[in-house]
Amino acid sequence: MKKVNFKKVLHLDDFMSDENMIMNSHIISFGDDVYHDHDFYEISYLLNGEISHIVNEKQMDLVGGDMIFIRPSDRHIFLRKDSKVKHRDILFQKDFFKTVMKFLGEDITETYNAPELPAKINVPMEKIEEIESLIEKYYLVEHENTNEKLLIAKFTLVKLMEYMEDNVKAKKDQNDQYPSWLKDLLQQMNMRQLYKEGLPSLVSRFSYDRSYMCNVFKKYMGMTMTEYLNDLRLQYAASQIKLTTGSILNISQEAGFSSVSYFNKLFKKKYGCSPKKYKSSGKLSENG
Repeated sequence: MKKVNFKKVLHLDDFMSDENMIMNSHIISFGDDVYHDHDFYEISYLLNGEISHIVNEKQMDLVGGDMIFIRPSDRHIFLRKDSKVKHRDILFQKDFFKTVMKFLGEDITETYNAPELPAKINVPMEKIEEIESLIEKYYLVEHENTNEKLLIAKFTLVKLMEYMEDNVKAKKDQNDQYPSWLKDLLQQMNMRQLYKEGLPSLVSRFSYDRSYMCNVFKKYMGMTMTEYLNDLRLQYAASQIKLTTGSILNISQEAGFSSVSYFNKLFKKKYGCSPKKYKSSGKLSENG
């Protein structure tokens, strides 16, 4: 992996140089391996695969569906091993962002001005498709129709912040209520390289009796460990099916399923159709 020189920072301002450009967006698959900052706010989500992201010298590993929030004061870089990995960057002009945040309320504004960034969140495929649809509408509107563009941009930002805020609140509730070992387990369960190994491997990392852990998990989460783990795997698989050319078999195995028939059964139950039909419904566009 590339070694980062944290003392060398590139400043970007070309994406939002037009004062009338309140929102801009693009899908990136290369050229993101430069440590930089900028004068605009940015919300990015990973469309497929895995990538490392460093912000303010702290590294986090991202998988498909993970969303991050970057402020003008932040310095960041993506470190990729695979050129096929893509992320959607949505850029918001600083004054426009602050105006919308003021509308949303002081509590949210304080959250996103805090020294520590909100943790990354993972967004279900249906919500990503909703944002992708809004971005497509934004670029289909004639440039002269500024009022409609403004409305779509505001709605896009509000939806993104809604996803972020819901996740922040959920994590706060989790920190207030859950036993420390359960918080650790949930964090590990959200790491694909760990949940791919399966439940026995995850549980073996803790010194508690498995039946005790299962009972406590269901009490707090309202579902079994297996159900929770399978849901994470299905979310990952759905993003890969929609956004890559990989086969259903390979994707199911990458998600951690040893049986493709079992995977198909669970997938249809969750998404209402087979993986094959889900794939044929079309990929997300690369507009912007």
